Amino acid sequence: MRNSARSSGRLSVVEGMATELLTATVLKNKWIPHIPTARQALFLILPHEEAFYGGAAGGGKSDGLLMAALQYVDRPGYSALLLRRTFADLALPGALLDRAHDWLGNTGARWRDQDKQWVFPTPAGKPPTLNFGYLEHDKDKYRYKSAEFQFIGPDETTQFSESQYTYLFSRLRRLQGSDIPIRMRSASNPGDIGHEWVKRTFVSPGHADRPFIQAGLADNPHIDQIAYRKSLSRLDEQTRRQLEEGIWDEPTPGGAYWGTQYEAAEESGRIINLPHDPALPVDTWWDLGTASGRDSMTAWFTQPDGRAIRAIRAYGVGGEGLPHMAQYLQSLGYTYRSHNAPHDIVVKEVGTGKTRLETAKTLGIKFEIVPQIGLFEGIQAARNIFSRVWFDRTNCATGLRALKNYRKDWDERGQCWKDHPLKDWTNDYADGFRMLAVGYKERLPQGRGPGDLKSDYDPYAAAN
Repeated sequence: MRNSARSSGRLSVVEGMATELLTATVLKNKWIPHIPTARQALFLILPHEEAFYGGAAGGGKSDGLLMAALQYVDRPGYSALLLRRTFADLALPGALLDRAHDWLGNTGARWRDQDKQWVFPTPAGKPPTLNFGYLEHDKDKYRYKSAEFQFIGPDETTQFSESQYTYLFSRLRRLQGSDIPIRMRSASNPGDIGHEWVKRTFVSPGHADRPFIQAGLADNPHIDQIAYRKSLSRLDEQTRRQLEEGIWDEPTPGGAYWGTQYEAAEESGRIINLPHDPALPVDTWWDLGTASGRDSMTAWFTQPDGRAIRAIRAYGVGGEGLPHMAQYLQSLGYTYRSHNAPHDIVVKEVGTGKTRLETAKTLGIKFEIVPQIGLFEGIQAARNIFSRVWFDRTNCATGLRALKNYRKDWDERGQCWKDHPLKDWTNDYADGFRMLAVGYKERLPQGRGPGDLKSDYDPYAAAN
């Protein structure tokens, strides 16, 4: 009985402290015009350095992040950063930047358009700021190399790479003696290129030190739920479930080009721990992407092993060119047999007047050009070769998700699949895999026969 009374007393103290924090930093905060929902309130009082909010669409993610960023703008020297993957995403109607202007436009805060920054008045000391930024390419994280923030909030976190997110922690710091909490707060729906790492980090298995506040349409009384559910009903089934129900499990979607083949690879135990075998050469299969935009330059790394093809790595990076890829190839320490690229590698670039084939050669990458065939012939070629490919589950994780989710576009009006692929992040890895399917040849190192090609390491004996 005495222990129960003590526990009850401690709980009352904790609840009292949480209520006091919410009242002081949100409910009485003149910069926050909205009253938080119950799920948002829980998110706002968390004492943890790192936390994640969201799941289903319409759960109040953007409002929750903006409230969290504004909780301490009455403190001199406070600095918060809100991020989207691109500036276009940031500036969309109803998105973070637009919402902040609605909240702060007629207040004493001052907008500095050149810096994309709200500056708040303070009686003394350095003025607090709310900053907006983006990380379109992996290297954009270094734009914030000399900056420091007490709050960082990446919105739609599944659009970011894990390395971008992790790097942002190096920008979280405060002065000695400051009582402003250091916070990384993120929010997202399921899906997109970062789905797996976000799920692993926050959802399943997640971690007690990184709480996940799940919220959906039912938790947001400010949205017309009936109208929004009607809009979501026009989407393909997987996208609808991710947005409406916040489902983080990812079954093979309808319209998937290689869904049957991917499921067969899983069922037959061909997605395993498959390390690089130094006794075997490495071939690479590329999609060149673009140096600008969200497209990634991607490469699949394979090793021949008898009739089997060992896919040991899939790598993609946006906003980088061949020099970066050349450094990456060298850093792996592999012995390369061939590098294989699509036909557009011979197209001259406007800026240099050179082809990327010529540029690659100066960097020590000698490409072979994969024969050009139609898109759907390439998709069929990939179906044909899929059963021969074994995949490393870790180093091919993003590539595997791309192969699983590469699918036809959905016609919302006609409620049927279109006759072309959905244009999204999966295309780059899928195009690289098509290069493998079209260009793969049974090539043996000089002086070796089929019996010699297989190494002593045999991962195929059993799935591990």
